[in-house]
Order: sequence, then C-alpha cells, then structure tokens
Amino acid sequence: MDILDQYKQHYQSVLHDFEIFLNYVQAHKPALTPVQGLVPVKHILKIMESFLVKETSEEKVRERIFRKRFEDEFPRFYFLDLLAVNAKILSIRQNKLAIGKYFKKYFEMPAFFRPTGLFFNFCFDFNHEAWFAGGDFGLTVMLKAPFIWNRILSWRKEKEVLWEEWAKRVIKECALTWTAENQSFSERSMIWGLKSCFVDTLGYLGVVEQIKKEGKYGPELHAVRLTPWGQVCLKQLEEMLTKRPSQQSDFFSLS
Repeated sequence: MDILDQYKQHYQSVLHDFEIFLNYVQAHKPALTPVQGLVPVKHILKIMESFLVKETSEEKVRERIFRKRFEDEFPRFYFLDLLAVNAKILSIRQNKLAIGKYFKKYFEMPAFFRPTGLFFNFCFDFNHEAWFAGGDFGLTVMLKAPFIWNRILSWRKEKEVLWEEWAKRVIKECALTWTAENQSFSERSMIWGLKSCFVDTLGYLGVVEQIKKEGKYGPELHAVRLTPWGQVCLKQLEEMLTKRPSQQSDFFSLS
C-alpha cells in the first residue's frame, strides 16, 4: 500500500458518505422539522442506506429499546449536516435543506483535496454551539477554539496522547468553564465536552483514533492517536496558522 492509499483508507468513508448526503439533498431538498429545524429521521434512514458507515435507528438502555426520533441522536450524520451547512456547501432556504454557495465548487475540486477542505472548514468555521448542547460549553469552545487548536497541534509529536491528562491541562490553560456548583462534576463535564467537540468529530474525519480501556461503566477513552492522514492535516493546519495567525480561512472560497 503506497502512502496515498494509506491516507485514503482513513478519510474514504467520510468523503463517500458526505457526498451521498450532498447528492440526496440536491435531488430531494428535504423539508426540516418545523420546531427544531432538523432533518427528519425518515430522510436520515433513506440517506444512510447508501452510507459506508451506518448508525443504528434504535438505542438499548438496560432492557428497554428506544427508537431515535431526532437528527442529533445520529451524531455522525448530524456532524456531516453541520459541516456542510457551515462550509456553505449546503444552505437552509424556507425551512428546506438545499445546495449552497460552494456546492458546485466543492465537486469541481479534485477528490484528493476535498477531505482537506472539510478538515479546514471544521477547524475554522464549525458551529460547536449547535453541535454541543450541554449548557453554554459549545459557545465557550467556539470562543476558545484558536487556543485549543494550538494545543491539539502538539499531538503530532506524540505516539499517543493520554486523554484525561491532556484535557485537564487544556481546561486550565485555556480557562474553560462549566457552570456547576460541584467542581468535580464541572471538570468531568468539560472533559466529556472536549471529547465530543474534538475527539469524536476528528474521528469522523479520519484524523484520530480512540484508544479505549475498560472503566467503571464500560469502555472509556484512554488515549488519542493521530492517523497518518491526521499527521498531514495537522501539519497543514500548523503551516496555515503560521502564515495567517489571526485570519480564519474559508477553504472553499480560497480554492
């Protein structure tokens, strides 16, 4: 396997599924739910029939099975939706999901550059407030994102990054907050929030792998490891931040 194939194996599934989603929206322009403004589950299940990575439509809690009713209960799908809208590849018009300003430009790009474009739009333009609904932590992450990304760049130097140790250091150095009376609960919540906002999402993009160990309530995140593709992404991010330290980059407008 050459180096390009090694990269591709990490981003192939997200690129495939993302483009299946885009093409479905172009063909069907699904109406969003009237109150939440989310993609209805019937469309999600139809779209995921052609996905390489499918999410289950039910969740088992102890002996009970619950059917998922809202888009944000399908986190990977919801991530792709937010990513597309924030990158202006898709747009919302009259409460319908439709093609956006950069839809055509996205598909005009060589296939190899598309996952890079998605990564950079996630770095600079992703709506963490919409993604993470736990209190106001999503908004806090958006405001502190440049400082957090500077610390994520250090992952390139490590074979594995011990998650809890890294997260606690970032919480302190970046002065992250979570409103709660119990300080221990607040810290645990922020560690969970950072995982949701950066580890889970970067995992969807093929940038990181999660190393888990058995914990008190089941498998828990122990460490984070960059994939070969992730090494490339963070190297390019570091170069971009060095050249444009204070400039956010709309990748699809620059390409």
